[in-house]
Amino acid sequence: MPGKIDIGLLLASTVHESKNRLVHLLQTIEQLQAIEQLQSSHPQAASELLAMEQDVRKLNHDLVRMLHLYNLKSSSYPLQLDSHGLHDFIDDLLLHFTAIAHSKQLQLALHIDEQLVLWFDATLLELAISTVLFNALDHARSQIVISSTMADGYNVIRIEDDGAGFASPADPTMPATQYSTGLGLKFAAAALDQHQHQQRRGQLHHYNPAQGGACVELWLPC
Repeated sequence: MPGKIDIGLLLASTVHESKNRLVHLLQTIEQLQAIEQLQSSHPQAASELLAMEQDVRKLNHDLVRMLHLYNLKSSSYPLQLDSHGLHDFIDDLLLHFTAIAHSKQLQLALHIDEQLVLWFDATLLELAISTVLFNALDHARSQIVISSTMADGYNVIRIEDDGAGFASPADPTMPATQYSTGLGLKFAAAALDQHQHQQRRGQLHHYNPAQGGACVELWLPC
């Protein structure tokens, strides 16, 4: 009698193959964007390519996130904690978002101590921050600010935008804005939860600041 099919593994394999195809598509888009004459002679096509790049990057990110969710759920993810300069880590990450932000006329501001060094899993934190940034890019009006602070034995990475903010769960008539499914935040929270120091585990908090917009805080124990 044949064994039972692991549906989770089958889905993860399908996601992996889809991700590889998207990588090839993204490489083709980047090659087309590198053609110098395209911007001047076909500005509309250049703009559409940029929008296509944004969609492909977002979809590729979502597929990578799904693979990591599968690995976290199956306890097969090899956590790799190492020391990283937080400013340089996020600054490098922002390179992937600069063109998108420019096309939307958004300012990306990074206010983090250049000397700050933290221990974390680079892959998980990159995916968590990217999840928050993709959503902020969709909803910000003019800027996204990334900063950090210390609180109660945690280093808090704060990502704020000046968009409409999160829908209030207490008001069902209020239209959903950011994270309409909540899956992005659940993944980011799961990624942070893998980080533990003494009795503290990573946490995620999100809220609407008094001045408006939305704020997501990623709490890393230190």
